[in-house]
Amino acid sequence: MFLFFNVFTKFFYVFKLLFITLFGQIMDLNSYKCRYSSKKVTFKMVNTYDVNLSYSVIYNFIFKINVLVFVLILIFYLNIFAYYGSYVFLNKLSFPKDYFIDTFLYYSDQDLSQINNYFFGLDASNYNATTIRKPFVLKVVEHKIKPGETLSHIASRYNITSETLISYNDIKDVRNIKPNVIINVPNMKGILYTVGKNDSLSSIAKKYKIPKVDILDANNLDNEVLSLGQKLFVPGGKMSKDLLRNALGETFLFPTRGIITSGYGYRPDPFTKTISFHNGIDIANVANTPVVATKEGIVVTAGFSVGGYGKYIVIAHNNGFQTLYAHLGSFAVKVGDRVSRGQMIGRMGSTGYSTGNHLHFTIFKDGKTSNPMKYLR
Repeated sequence: MFLFFNVFTKFFYVFKLLFITLFGQIMDLNSYKCRYSSKKVTFKMVNTYDVNLSYSVIYNFIFKINVLVFVLILIFYLNIFAYYGSYVFLNKLSFPKDYFIDTFLYYSDQDLSQINNYFFGLDASNYNATTIRKPFVLKVVEHKIKPGETLSHIASRYNITSETLISYNDIKDVRNIKPNVIINVPNMKGILYTVGKNDSLSSIAKKYKIPKVDILDANNLDNEVLSLGQKLFVPGGKMSKDLLRNALGETFLFPTRGIITSGYGYRPDPFTKTISFHNGIDIANVANTPVVATKEGIVVTAGFSVGGYGKYIVIAHNNGFQTLYAHLGSFAVKVGDRVSRGQMIGRMGSTGYSTGNHLHFTIFKDGKTSNPMKYLR
């Protein structure tokens, strides 16, 4: 190609030199006026001014020819370079045939940035990354529980929550989890939901306050059609507090039979009538009504409080819980005893700061009182 350019350029220069030479000879001949006759030829010298004028005209014409030749060569080269540049650019580009938008969605942010730069010359850092969604499809791996492992340890390892493991594996009681048991571990936080009679994708999404598309993506669904009893993974969903407490073993039996006469919270003091905080619930019944341990644990206190709780028992349980049983008439256990759920620990009475036969019952969680009605079943 460049050889052709050189030949073309030399052709123009040769043409120019021939042109100058030819006109130079014409100049010499025309510097004389020729008179022809049948006998002889005579010459007459013309004025010097005329000769100079002829030279000036000729050289002016040659200059214009030079300019024209230069412009033509310049235009020719520019067109060749433009053609060659576009040829090289088009030959370097290759457009993959399988790049559809659903394929793009699975690329990492770095891949998307490179694709944008390559095809569109866009810098991804200047644009909102949320304009291109990347769906999270549910993936599940199996995990064999090792001796000493707990659900919280496993959840932390996979960057999810114990609640997710409980829901996905339908664990009714975490205390039944034993070594060598295999559980399924999802790759995202959420819960497993069973589609009910009147459920729709919209109602489920509204219930858990998440976009419908998140449920579709996680379960790899193409449409919103659901069937009764279908299992759906709800990303970011939460279990009901009651179900979670049951599974975590955080539910307690009612400690005795009777009527709740005073609840948890502020109330008028039965003696002074001033407003004070009541840190438990009062259950009234006849004297000597059996009182049972609401949950398995160890008796850490069994004593008497003058002017306060009277005869009372404190039992320590797992997960930071303690329970208090006050105003008892008698004890059936002592400090250090291990008690089971539902085991009788004493009988109802009216000892201490009391207006009649009743049981004062308090639940402590990590040293702080909590409303017992949240835990009693």
